[in-house]
Amino acid sequence: MSPVPTPDALALDSAWYATAFDRLWLRLHPHRDDAEATRHAPALLALLGLKAGDRVLDVGCGAGRYARAFAARGLKVTGVDLSQDMLEEARAKSPSLPGMPIYMRWDARSLPFAQQFEGALHAVEVQALWHALQ
Repeated sequence: MSPVPTPDALALDSAWYATAFDRLWLRLHPHRDDAEATRHAPALLALLGLKAGDRVLDVGCGAGRYARAFAARGLKVTGVDLSQDMLEEARAKSPSLPGMPIYMRWDARSLPFAQQFEGALHAVEVQALWHALQ
């Protein structure tokens, strides 16, 4: 299910943060990959108290590396991001199999969800948390 962009959402396309995280970001940060997310996932899930079957919202999911890592561990993942480029990458890298993440384009400041998830995370914050715990 893809949300229908509102006029406000369409205006966001010209904001700096709507285009700052695109395919160029992926080329500049090649170490931020699926292997890294797969290594971090068990500790992050334990820290967040999430387990297989839980629903989790990945805010600012980017190319979906944490969404895929969590889905591979049995979580039901919805990833949201404002960058169309990143969502296209996420969808291309995620198999169309049952249990794989659902990706939606949405502004993190006005998400259409209320109490539908057992947990939520933001990948940038995950990185900061991971490095702080090391």
